[in-house]
Amino acid sequence: MPKRSSNTSSKMYEFLHLPEDEKTAKEIQKYVRTLKYKNIIMIGIGGSILGGKMLIESLKNEKTPRVIALDNIDPDFFTEIISKTNLKESIFVIASKSGDTIETIANFMALKNVLEKQKISWQKNTIIITENNDNFLNKIAKKEKIKCFYISKDVCGRFSVLGPMGLVPAALAKIDINKILKGAISAKNIFEKTPNTHPASILAEMQFKAYTKQKKPITVIFPYSKKLSSLADWYIQLLSESIGKNEKIGPTPLKAIGVTDQHSQLQLFMDGPNNKFIIFIEIENFENKVKISDTSLKNSTLSYLQNIEMGQLLNAEKRAIEEAFNKKGRPNITLKLNKLNEENIGSLIYIFELQVALLGEIFNVNAFDQPGVELGKKLTKKHLNAKN
Repeated sequence: MPKRSSNTSSKMYEFLHLPEDEKTAKEIQKYVRTLKYKNIIMIGIGGSILGGKMLIESLKNEKTPRVIALDNIDPDFFTEIISKTNLKESIFVIASKSGDTIETIANFMALKNVLEKQKISWQKNTIIITENNDNFLNKIAKKEKIKCFYISKDVCGRFSVLGPMGLVPAALAKIDINKILKGAISAKNIFEKTPNTHPASILAEMQFKAYTKQKKPITVIFPYSKKLSSLADWYIQLLSESIGKNEKIGPTPLKAIGVTDQHSQLQLFMDGPNNKFIIFIEIENFENKVKISDTSLKNSTLSYLQNIEMGQLLNAEKRAIEEAFNKKGRPNITLKLNKLNEENIGSLIYIFELQVALLGEIFNVNAFDQPGVELGKKLTKKHLNAKN
């Protein structure tokens, strides 16, 4: 376990032990097997939904049903999604650590109103994920006898993906959550044996050095996989809310997807201000083999593409950009996955969560609170009250 700074409680490191909770994983799987559905509608915001979205986008398969994430209070988006979905064949996952998140409650109440107008018995198709205390969602769950999975008050929302917040949506999406946890446990065991050479430790040290010594205030998370787009979103929240705690400390994260953003942001990264630290994620072996082959290529300036697999081209471009960054003196690091599967995603999640916790210790900030967000919540209530 990381050394605790004066700004954090040892209880906040409970997230490190989530992968060992076999009892909860079995309970989730047992309950999911009793359900019949064609759509999953997830309602939440921030850490309560990003982890689940990330697992599903990264690991979805041919058995995965349609998944819809209501993670904003946009009335046009809500109406469009709900009007085009068969709600009778849907399961609803309502997730909020506090149980009182206003955006989550607003979407849930709006959905509940639609369901009741359509005379759909929504209670039996709803799962609530929250803390087990006297919060709004828990009261609803108990009153309506809704299935509820609880998360510990000591597990921060953005560090909760390896508990019910992430595992319930993943299990509903027909993803093997046991393998996700197995991968996380593997990363945990390696850290306990060799903490100083663990990827989380190396990444934390490099990021700290880049920020303080090399004056790189921006971190670019740059996965070379379309499926890892939501993982980049999840990491951005993890880093932003955990480390950005005062005017002098806080790496600013940016998202880029290879190779797409080679044709949008790369010019800035390569020749613009040298103020960025790059985290590449590379998948060595893709699940699908797509060969590039056509007679028109043979005698053209693009003949080198003939009989090349698309995955080979993707990784060749990634390695070329990495080499170019090195020649330009742009600091970067690559995290390699031999393939994109449950175990490797579980390991990667654990590495990133541990890395950010370690970074908090190095910066001597509390990685587990979010005081800046709380001010906005208070002012929102003020503006709503002014309208009434």
